[in-house]
Amino acid sequence: MRLKMGILLDLLLVFFCVYLIYAIITGKKLFHGLRAGAQIIEPKPIYSESDIQRIGLHLKRLIDIINESIDIARKSTNAETKLSRLGVANDKLREIHDYLGRYPSISLSHLEKLQSRINELHEEFNLSGINSIASGQVLTARALLKQATQLKKEKQFDAACEKLKEAYSAYGANELMTKDFLRLPMYLQLAGRSEEGWDLLNDLLKDNTSIFDQAEIAHQIQIFLRKEKKYKLAVLFSAWEACEVVERDLFNVRDCIEMADIQASDDFLREISKNQEVYGYTPNGNPITQYSYDFFNNRLLESKTIEFVRSKLESDLEKSDCSEKLEQLSNDLHEYITSNNKYRLSEVIAIVRKYVNYDENGVFRLQQS
Repeated sequence: MRLKMGILLDLLLVFFCVYLIYAIITGKKLFHGLRAGAQIIEPKPIYSESDIQRIGLHLKRLIDIINESIDIARKSTNAETKLSRLGVANDKLREIHDYLGRYPSISLSHLEKLQSRINELHEEFNLSGINSIASGQVLTARALLKQATQLKKEKQFDAACEKLKEAYSAYGANELMTKDFLRLPMYLQLAGRSEEGWDLLNDLLKDNTSIFDQAEIAHQIQIFLRKEKKYKLAVLFSAWEACEVVERDLFNVRDCIEMADIQASDDFLREISKNQEVYGYTPNGNPITQYSYDFFNNRLLESKTIEFVRSKLESDLEKSDCSEKLEQLSNDLHEYITSNNKYRLSEVIAIVRKYVNYDENGVFRLQQS
C-alpha cells in the first residue's frame, strides 16, 4: 500500500513538474492575453496641461476648417467645389467627435450648431440638384454656352439662340458676364431675326447702366449695325462708346487714388507698401503704388485726346458718305468729353444729330433713355 502511495505521489510530482514546465513555456502568452484583456479596464491616463492645450488647438483648427468649408460650399458656383467642401466639413466634424471620444476630459460647445449648418447645406443641395449637376446629368450655364457655340459653328443659328436662352436660366447663370448676354442678339442677327436682336440690344443698353457695361454694349451695337450696313446709326454708338471709355477709366483712376489715401491713413498698410514702386501721387500728396493706376491713367489721357475721338468716328462717317463732317463732329464731341465727367446718351444724340441724320424708323428704333 505504501508502495502504491509512493508511486502515486511520484506520478503527481512528475505531472506537476510537467505542468510547471508547460506553464513556464507558455506563461508569456497567457499573461499577455490577460494583460490584453485588462486594457479595457485600465484607468484612463491623466494628460498634462500641455497635452490638453495641444489637443485643444488642434480641435480649434478643425472647427476653423469646418466653418471655412461651409462658407466656400455656400458661396461657390461650381457644383463639384460645393460638394467637395461639404465633404471636408463632414470629415472634420467626425474627426472632432473621435477626439472627444478618446479624450473625455475635453468638451466643446456649439458642435450642434456646426452639425445643423452642415445638415442645412445637405438639404439645400438635395433640393437644388447639385449632385446631378456635379455628375454632369444637369448642365450648367457655361456648359450650355459651349453647346450654343458648337451649334453656331454648325450654322444651326435658331437652335443656338434657344441654347443661349436655356443657358441664361440655368444653374450658374448669375455668374455670366455682359459679354455672354451680348451673344444672343448677334446670334439672332445670324438667324435672320435682326429685329429681335436690335430690341434685345436696346433692352441691354437700358437695363445695364454700369459704365463698364455701357462701353461694352455700345461697342457690340456698332458691330451689329455695321453688319446691317446702318453706318449712320453706328456713328452715334461710336460716339457713345468714346464717352463711356473715358468715364470708365476716370472711375478706375479715382478708385486708385481713393485706395492710396486709405492706405496712407492706415499704419499697417502704409508700412507694407513703403518699399513699393510709386506710380503717382494723390491730390493729398500720398503715393499711389497700384500698378493699375499707371495703366488706367495713361489710357484715360489717350482717350481724352482729339485723335482718339476722331479715330472712333472716322470709319463709320466714311461709310455713311459723311466724311466732311468728321472734323466738326470730332471737335464738338471732344469738347463735350473734356468739359464733363459724366455723360448722357441723350446729350450725345443731340451732338451727333447736328451732323448725321440716321434712320430711327422701322426695325431700327432707338430707345432714347
